[in-house]
Amino acid sequence: MTEIKSLTGIRGIAAIWVVIFHYFSTHFLNLSTNHGGFFNYTYNIVKNGYLAVDLFFLLSAIVLSLSYQKKFGNYVDFNEFKTYLFKRIARIYPLYFFTIVLTFFYQKNLSISHVITHLTFTEVFFNTYFETLNFPIWSLATEMFVYLIFPFVFYLIFNLNRNFNIVLAIISVLALYFIQYSESHYINLHFMRYETVAPKDNLDINWGNLAYVRTVLVYAIGLIAYKYSFTFPRIVLWAFISIFIVSVVLDLNDVITVIGMICIPAVIVKINFLKSFLS
Repeated sequence: MTEIKSLTGIRGIAAIWVVIFHYFSTHFLNLSTNHGGFFNYTYNIVKNGYLAVDLFFLLSAIVLSLSYQKKFGNYVDFNEFKTYLFKRIARIYPLYFFTIVLTFFYQKNLSISHVITHLTFTEVFFNTYFETLNFPIWSLATEMFVYLIFPFVFYLIFNLNRNFNIVLAIISVLALYFIQYSESHYINLHFMRYETVAPKDNLDINWGNLAYVRTVLVYAIGLIAYKYSFTFPRIVLWAFISIFIVSVVLDLNDVITVIGMICIPAVIVKINFLKSFLS
């Protein structure tokens, strides 16, 4: 399968969704509270903007699969793994390093724990990113962890038969559902103690160990989607997209929304006008 240029268009839409979520949620909440009706649905769309991060994870899984299927589909060669990892770090780390250093200049009460954890992509596990100005960077930290295991997970999924992948997909979806209602854990470096964060009853999990679990599960779902969704008939693809739209607009459970977004990349490829529009 060749490069899907239209994925860039979807990433752009997802980025706008995240920005609106972060900066305009209060505005849309006021409209919903004061006027109701149509504005209730627009607020639902805006307040679910954190799920655009899961869409990013899903798209990243597809892109990595496209790039490395030939290299990791049959076996994981150690030299290939080193080259792959070097490319991943070289792609992310320069800009990542620049942004965290820039924010450190404006950071009050900057500590050595902030510096070390951010430089080593461990700020989510130790929850130090929440104390800095650059807290949206959490997803890069969890993705870096996924990059370490991606070749092995991809090899496993690519070589499992359909039945095993169905089971794995069901387990991943169920796990994604249950982490919404589970406590996340992290190590507080300031007091050197193990702490917990109460569940938010949704997938807006960006702290502690469950942030990594969330990322890994969505990536796994994305890898399975890469293997099968591009062969689905159009009616099935549209059914998934309909689930996604209805779930966001009606503010259904986040896992339903994630299930609905599974086929977004395949829809872009198989529906010509969308492919042209987003390319």
